[in-house]
Formats: sequence, structure tokens, C-alpha cells
Amino acid sequence: MPVEKTPAERKKDNRRQRILKIALDAFLEQGYANTSMSTIASLVGGSKGTLYNHVKTKEELFVACVEDFIASHARQTFSAIEEGGPPREVLTKFCRYFITAIMSPTDLALSRLVMAESVRFPAIGKAFFASGPQEGRRRLAAYIGRAMDDGLLRKGDPLRAAQLLFSLCESTTYQEVLFNVARPPGRKKIASEAELAVATFLSVHGL
Repeated sequence: MPVEKTPAERKKDNRRQRILKIALDAFLEQGYANTSMSTIASLVGGSKGTLYNHVKTKEELFVACVEDFIASHARQTFSAIEEGGPPREVLTKFCRYFITAIMSPTDLALSRLVMAESVRFPAIGKAFFASGPQEGRRRLAAYIGRAMDDGLLRKGDPLRAAQLLFSLCESTTYQEVLFNVARPPGRKKIASEAELAVATFLSVHGL
């Protein structure tokens, strides 16, 4: 059973969440290179010393922002898997949540920022990849592996299967939206793309 936090601990957690939200907004608006710790401290409403009580460097702050943002999206996306059910139903719901998440304005802005800055600052690319795509594949592969063991999906490499499903989700409208060729689709279009991704996936891994 989790230990209940003290009021002081809750206050510190709340302040950290506020810092991460403000810092992420600043990074997305100004870019990683152009955002200083002094700027973030002024937006938070304190000194750099106070900010350094929570993180040691700007790089560490950005990584924390990325991890926190991705974790908040992952809670809903992976809830479909945690609820269980037939693979087609579970994976369709998962893909619908996932496509909705990656099409959100903040997610799109973060992806564009990481692509633009990761050549000069490889650490932020690594942090984004580890918290997002890599962790997502691992968690989806765990579900797919269980479904394979239970005889609900064709036997194979769960990780490669997870990579395939993610690629199918990102292969159509997402690419157009990411590169600002098209606007994010509505719920009906997202549901249609989720169903298509799962149907294609099951043509390979279904029984």
C-alpha cells in the first residue's frame, strides 16, 4: 500500500509539476537552445537557485518535461490494454487513443522540436525516444506477447509486432499533419484509421 505523502511533500510535487508545465511551454515556444534557465525561473516566479533545487541542468529539466508529458498521455493510451478483452477490440481502442495523442497540438510541437534540436543536442533526442517510442513498444509488446501465449494471436516476435502496429498508426494522416500538410483529423477519421491499422496488423498476426 502506497505511503501517504506529507503536506510538504505534496506541496513540493505540485511545485515541480508547475515548473515542468511552464518549462515545457517555454521550450515549445522558444526552442530548446533559445530557452535559458533564467527565463524559466522568471516565468515560474522565483530565482534560478530555487529552480536548481528541482533540477541540476537545462538538459535535465527538458528530459523531465518530456518524461512527464509522455507519461500523462500514456496513462489513457495504455488503459485500453490494461482493461483486457479480444485483441481486435483492445488494439483498436489502443490505436484510437494513440493516434489521438500523437495528433494533439503539444505532442506535435514536441515532436517537431525534438527533430529540430536533436542533431545539436543528442541527449534530448535520446530522452524522447526512450520515454516515448521505446517504452511504448516495450509495453505494447508485453501485451502482444501475452496474447500470443494465450493463443489469441499468431506466434511471432512481440516486439517486431508492436513496431509494426505503431508504424501503421503513423503511416497515413499523421505524417501529413506532422509536416503541416494537413490539419489534425476529427474523431471519425481517427477511428477509421485505427480500424484500418488493426485490420492490417491482424492480417499478419491474427489467427
